[in-house]
Amino acid sequence: MDATSMLIEFGLTNQEAKLYIALSGHGAATGYEAARLTSISRSNAYGSLDGLVDKGAARVVEGKPQRFVAVPAGEFCANRIRRLESYRNALEAELVLVDEADCPYLTIRGDDNIADKVADIIASTTARIYLAMPAHLLAPYIPALEGLTARGIKVVAITDGDLVIDGATVYRSSKPTPSLRVIGDSAMTLTGEIGGSGAALFSMKRNLVNLIRDSIRNEIQLITLSQEAPPQ
Repeated sequence: MDATSMLIEFGLTNQEAKLYIALSGHGAATGYEAARLTSISRSNAYGSLDGLVDKGAARVVEGKPQRFVAVPAGEFCANRIRRLESYRNALEAELVLVDEADCPYLTIRGDDNIADKVADIIASTTARIYLAMPAHLLAPYIPALEGLTARGIKVVAITDGDLVIDGATVYRSSKPTPSLRVIGDSAMTLTGEIGGSGAALFSMKRNLVNLIRDSIRNEIQLITLSQEAPPQ
């Protein structure tokens, strides 16, 4: 993601994000200067600058003419995250999830959403987790997985790269692993593909969990046998 897209994820509009980037690189600027830097019309620039101030991404410099300065990215992002955390706590207390018994199989679409679900499974695992996925997909989760092993939680991974996960058992497949499979605590599983129009299936149904567990076990056995086999 580029800076504009990431800022939009933090609640800015497209024009606000462009103005924030311009202010960050230019320093304090008037509305006219900000409009010129971004090729945004003056009327729209002033409205978006006010939006930046309201959202805590910019501040007004005292004096004439009025100028705007960007809040440091780290401070802005930390403030937004802190506010969203407070909203999350309030929403969790107010909104009670209904029984999902009628939704035994859930389709998750979009690479970011699938990646988020993998992270959620890792975060909620309390005893053991099994993962089979390409190295480039597994790598971002290494810090979280090492956090699990540091707490004595069993981590087993199958991947096609030379990744090292401290405290985990990693099996290296000689052929690319085209899809991802994750099992958390033998109670939940996610299986599917990331990339393009990828989709994944999440379920807590025992039959699917066992099916994915058996496929991972069989792959581990094949990898182990191939490593033990004498050269031809």
